Amino acid sequence: MSYKSKAHNIMTFNRLNPYNDLPDLPPVTEIEPKEVLRRAIVANRAQGGMSIT
Repeated sequence: MSYKSKAHNIMTFNRLNPYNDLPDLPPVTEIEPKEVLRRAIVANRAQGGMSIT
């Protein structure tokens, strides 16, 4: 028995069968605090204004 046939027997994939165990979006809990996101936006804008010449 080759490696491919062993892997095929273990992992089956059916593209017509949805994977419904995924979590709902957006997540219920807060992933990043809003202050962290605000500071990331400010840093991104500041970095975008920098010149490398």
